[in-house]
Amino acid sequence: MNENFDGQYDRPTQPCYSNINAYNQIFVDTVRRTGGNNSSRWLLVPGWNTNIDYTAGNYGFVISTDYYRSPSIPKSEKRIMISVHYYAPWDFAGEESGTITQWGGAATEPWRKSTRGQEDYLESQLKLMHDTFVVRGYPVVVGEYGSIDKTSFDWSNNTYRADFAYAVAATAKKYGAATFVWDNGVNGRYGFGLFDRHTNSVTQQEVIAGIRYGAGW
Repeated sequence: MNENFDGQYDRPTQPCYSNINAYNQIFVDTVRRTGGNNSSRWLLVPGWNTNIDYTAGNYGFVISTDYYRSPSIPKSEKRIMISVHYYAPWDFAGEESGTITQWGGAATEPWRKSTRGQEDYLESQLKLMHDTFVVRGYPVVVGEYGSIDKTSFDWSNNTYRADFAYAVAATAKKYGAATFVWDNGVNGRYGFGLFDRHTNSVTQQEVIAGIRYGAGW
């Protein structure tokens, strides 16, 4: 499942959230009962729209019960991971507009920077996932993050995209989460692409360097 919700971005509705929890439970049960390595492999389940607040907060997310896992797994060890995405602030990371093109403490033009979703917010979000799940033995996966290319509006945009990528990777590492950058194969205006799949070449070396540096590679 990916970003499942009822189409409204506000507070989750309980009937719909109950359905998401039920689907997650069916997934875990079905995979486990097929046997073989599926009885012990790690499984990834999402909360509401893979939203951090609505997954870690008191909004109705229930971690699936692992009824059928292999008895060889130590009882103290979990084999379920929690999936979330991170695109905050959206006006920088995903909104197809040339208005907000800079992010973070190094931004040089305040009018190009969002009033929300900066380093302190990123820190609080990943700490929330850590304190809610990681400390209980449930790994967290930031299965998507990234920011779109707005260099056609602001030549310095890639610098801030790299800063954003570094910050997500580094903060996730700090709080015990794994990260996967979103590359949709689109390069140029509004693209998330980091590679050109036609030429097998890197298009966003600065952003990739930010990821590597943040992850400690």
